[in-house]
Amino acid sequence: MKKQLIWLFAAVFMMTIVSCGSSETETDEPTTIGAAPDLEGAEGTASVSLDWAGTYEGVVPCADCSGIQTTLVLSADKSYNLTVSYLGKGDGKPTSVHGGWSWKTGNIVMLNGENFGPDQFFVSEGYVEQLDLEGNKITGDLADKYILKKK
Repeated sequence: MKKQLIWLFAAVFMMTIVSCGSSETETDEPTTIGAAPDLEGAEGTASVSLDWAGTYEGVVPCADCSGIQTTLVLSADKSYNLTVSYLGKGDGKPTSVHGGWSWKTGNIVMLNGENFGPDQFFVSEGYVEQLDLEGNKITGDLADKYILKKK
């Protein structure tokens, strides 16, 4: 009787090991995972894994001036202050706008109420990167000039 119980436990143990292995099955049909979730307004991992709150500064390119001195403050209460000053153009007086912001998707924040320029930024550790008017990363020779570093 003991030998039968040992063999039974051994058989169950082996079946458990085999069933815990790869569960892939080969079929000729494509695998459908389903529709991508709607992430609009969703907080990405950046909201919990990055130290994003703070002040970011840099000079971004300008088509008809020396550059745009840009300061973006992202606060933990989801408010922001964006200050820009056109270098070598006009009176050089800074313009500020403030309001609320939200996580758009993943690591992208959208400034709500911003209406005079880009309103989306990609958030990373120690910097934010200004995105174009459609929310895409800026590419080309000047792409690295759109990075605002955290103070």
